[in-house]
Amino acid sequence: MRTKTHVTAVTAAFLTLRQRLAQRLEKKWSRKLVAALLAGILMAVLAPIGFAQSSVGYLFFIDSAHGYVQTGQIDRDGHFSSIVPASPYWAAGISKVVNTANGLLAYNANNGDAQVVQMRPDGIRIYGGHYSFSAGWTHIVSNGDFLFFYRGTGLGTYFGDGRAAIGYITPDGQWVQTASFVPGSFGLWTHIVATDNNLFFYNNLNGAAAVGYISYNGLFIQTQNFPAGSLPSFSHIVSDGRSLLFYQKQTGAGWVGVIDAPGQLVITQHSVALPAGYSVLVRSDRYLVLHNPNTGGTSIGYVDRIGYQFRVTDQTTFSAGTTRIVSTKDDLFFYFPPPYNNGYGMVAHIDRNGKLQVTHGVANLLSPSLSGWDQIAATAR
Repeated sequence: MRTKTHVTAVTAAFLTLRQRLAQRLEKKWSRKLVAALLAGILMAVLAPIGFAQSSVGYLFFIDSAHGYVQTGQIDRDGHFSSIVPASPYWAAGISKVVNTANGLLAYNANNGDAQVVQMRPDGIRIYGGHYSFSAGWTHIVSNGDFLFFYRGTGLGTYFGDGRAAIGYITPDGQWVQTASFVPGSFGLWTHIVATDNNLFFYNNLNGAAAVGYISYNGLFIQTQNFPAGSLPSFSHIVSDGRSLLFYQKQTGAGWVGVIDAPGQLVITQHSVALPAGYSVLVRSDRYLVLHNPNTGGTSIGYVDRIGYQFRVTDQTTFSAGTTRIVSTKDDLFFYFPPPYNNGYGMVAHIDRNGKLQVTHGVANLLSPSLSGWDQIAATAR
């Protein structure tokens, strides 16, 4: 990916940080916000009338080894309950499940099989379109109403070639593609992270990065490029919607950056000290959750809106073995596969003081195959 403006060093952003934040981040309207508003109007007018997915508290479970699927719900009191009994269907081999406003997309990277699933307000599954996509997509990222597909790092016999595609799910559960990009269009990236309005691309092998956004009509617009060597090596990146927390699992070192209104990454903190070993990083509304499945160690914090610094609000430890943590925005769902309590689910929320509060635990949460659920998605971020 290239841009006409050549960014020579990240440190140039440090020198004018306060000026840039004051001038850019305080603007209430930007061309992207206006574009997003226009997109909403156009979609409301032009989209066919249909069922829109429920967006509160539903969970979708997949046992990809055997093809079983099941749904569940977290209620207002933070209690989990299964809604639809597990049943075998099309889900064998599913490698990714991604949520959008109008439905979940389940994708099999080995053969390209894709299924749209929507959740009714009563938790019943509705199956939308079934598609044969290209195999080998390594990243599928939800950004607003759109999904961004990218083939980067190698997967089986499919090797990274920098191709991409963009599209969205309609309210009646159909897939519409808006753009496609030939091999080499996007270079090679190890991480693609969505903020509320942008996509951040990063290669932790060489320190290169780029920023862009998806326009209202589903096209990609690049706004910034960092050449190789611009950023240090980080193992994980998570966003709270505006900010990015960069984290290195081996050392616990981290940075914080924010993408301003014109789509430029500004590094605001480069001395975040956290425990090493976190490998599951999740957004829960304004908070970020960092978890070590091997030890159960967990840190919770947020990026403040004054200096854009990461503030730790809680550090706790619970049982090791979590393989999945998903957020419904109001609650967090932790899943421990068998043999732990024969498959165990734990519901928690982050209180107003930033502390993790456990509200419910449920045992025997496993597939009819007696295996654990390896894919879990929530209908709200």
